[in-house]
Amino acid sequence: MILKDLRSSFGCYVNGIRVIEEKIKPGDDIQMGNTIIKLADETTLEKIRPIRMVQATRIGIEELKNQVGEITEMATDPEIKKRLGIISRSLDKFEEAFTEVEQDRELARTLIEVGRATNLIIDLRVLLNLIIDFTLKNLIGEKGIVIVEDEVKASRGIDLNRADQEPIFAIAYEVLKERRSVFSGRSLAAPIMKKDGSTIGVLGVELDRETEPRDLTILEGFASQAGLAIESVMLHDRIRKEERIRDRLYRFFSPTVVDAILKGEHKLGGVQVEATILFADIRGFTPMVENLEPGYTVELLNEFLSVMTEEVFNEDGTLDKYVGDCIMAIFGAPIQHPDDPLRAVRASLGMKQRVREVNEKWQRRGFKESLRIGIGINTGKVLAGNIGSEKRMDYTVISDAVNLASRLEGVAGPGQIIVSENTYLKVKDSVETKRLDPVRVQGKKEPVPIYEVIGLI
Repeated sequence: MILKDLRSSFGCYVNGIRVIEEKIKPGDDIQMGNTIIKLADETTLEKIRPIRMVQATRIGIEELKNQVGEITEMATDPEIKKRLGIISRSLDKFEEAFTEVEQDRELARTLIEVGRATNLIIDLRVLLNLIIDFTLKNLIGEKGIVIVEDEVKASRGIDLNRADQEPIFAIAYEVLKERRSVFSGRSLAAPIMKKDGSTIGVLGVELDRETEPRDLTILEGFASQAGLAIESVMLHDRIRKEERIRDRLYRFFSPTVVDAILKGEHKLGGVQVEATILFADIRGFTPMVENLEPGYTVELLNEFLSVMTEEVFNEDGTLDKYVGDCIMAIFGAPIQHPDDPLRAVRASLGMKQRVREVNEKWQRRGFKESLRIGIGINTGKVLAGNIGSEKRMDYTVISDAVNLASRLEGVAGPGQIIVSENTYLKVKDSVETKRLDPVRVQGKKEPVPIYEVIGLI
């Protein structure tokens, strides 16, 4: 039998030697490109075991290695044996690489499982204990710790009272200091890092065997997952805390003031400032509603206080408190504006308009009475801050200026807005007023000049 190469691109080889035309016999190996053919007749066919297709799995690789070994034993040509030896060594290297890929794939699957599990947890200690358990299970260990913000937040198999005697602690604090992974003997630790690259803590474990370099890679994977989870939980906690603070602040401050406080632009500690104080009260409310069912009385009062508060917030004022059907508001604390006195006057005019709207609504429901309010406003120095006991504190203002505003509200008749001379001097160019006779009020030796607000100019 003759083999002839018709100028092929890759040539023809017989038993490893390139040929143009060659007589071939059973047992010869013929290679054309990537294809190898074993020439056989009926006498040699049974001795040749065909190489079967195998899957790229560990079992498949072993089967392929066995087949190559069997063929090598049967081969008689030294060149063929040499080539089969090269193939066998290549398969060994491929098996090693395949093992690493399998390990990486298993680690990736595990980290995905950890991510899915930790994403459902919003309690930091539960989260950290779960991360330790996952890590020890995969690395085969019994002791583990998680340090977050220089404090041990979770541990397994460790007596925290004897922490200084545990090798894992020494390595963990070395990681905190050096900001890199460390392993020694059976202990290893990796830094837990935030998204911005800063170190937030350490994940450390002690294995039941000597550590290997790959163990550190696995631990770093868990530490990376821990960093994402911890940052997520901390963000959740911060948002919940801010929401609680925001909800409380919204009861007393306008949204603009709340945003400024949360950004740290204004503090609620004690400070002396000039502020304008407003008191508004329904005249004769108790006898007015004595025949009204309690449920309707509460509904009416809540609606009145709600619209009064809206007018305060519209001018970036601060709700200080409700006292029955009376409302106290501050303009100038904690946030000051150059026109706080004018804002207080505008809010008082808005209150009168909103009272008219409430009256119209309730009269359509059959309520025959009309709400009428008296308002007192004064401007002066006040001490503003969180005041109260250890168990309860409220933001408020105290001073003689506050007392005078309250006294002026008592002087005001139904539908009247009374301002002090201090306030009048600051708004006279923008507000139409009417000078009234000075009045005597408690706490003042001399009569106090007062003005009635008619409207805006």
